[in-house]
Amino acid sequence: MVNNTLSYIANTLASPVTHVPLIILVCWSVKILFKKDGKFLNITIYTAAIWFILCSLPYSSSLLIKSLEHRYPTIDYDSDKWQRADAIVVLACSFYEEPKLPFISRWHDCSVKRNVQAALMYQQKHVPIYLSGGLKKTSEKTHATFNQDFLKVFNVPTKDIHIVEEGFNTASEVKALSTLLKGKTVALVTSASHQIRAVNYFKRHGIDIIPIPVEHLSLPDTGLISGKPSATNLYRSERAIHEYLGLLAQSFGK
Repeated sequence: MVNNTLSYIANTLASPVTHVPLIILVCWSVKILFKKDGKFLNITIYTAAIWFILCSLPYSSSLLIKSLEHRYPTIDYDSDKWQRADAIVVLACSFYEEPKLPFISRWHDCSVKRNVQAALMYQQKHVPIYLSGGLKKTSEKTHATFNQDFLKVFNVPTKDIHIVEEGFNTASEVKALSTLLKGKTVALVTSASHQIRAVNYFKRHGIDIIPIPVEHLSLPDTGLISGKPSATNLYRSERAIHEYLGLLAQSFGK
């Protein structure tokens, strides 16, 4: 129950654009409805406003996500460090089933980078690629089959693409993949900020993982970055908050 609640919060309230106005609205409602004007409510409102500003700045948003993205070292597609892998796994992200868009625009940025990395790795060593992900609410195709189409365009033969059309989140995707990956060493390709949580799930199923982080939103060495508030920084903060909440939810799981 706690796990499901935290997962819901991670998916719906992770963005500062959502949770900061909600906090301020709740505090103002309490002040007006119950005629309360205590220091705690005022401090909460000011803290929420400061938090929003920090989340919108380049330096603080980079610091927020940096510890997630750089927990594991970068391993490029042509590195010897992943060559002992028996298989490559690409977790689902998102896509747009819209034929009027150019091919490359039908995938979210996270999907493009995961899939391209897997295709480049396959060119270095022909090991099977496992794709996961069930149906998307707005599509008749699964994440796995959509990503299969991507890899085919990048000359990965169908015989080496194994699709598992199950899973609606990381935990369920890993569970669906686990029976096929027992005893294998797996090169796991997923977003850098998502690697810690994904690796944890695979380890619970006893699968040996070589993390291949991609789609970095921060640099390894974050110096003092100056810049103005932006939506890009808010998105970076949202991704970090989502993962921290996801890790908290994971800690309550089995």
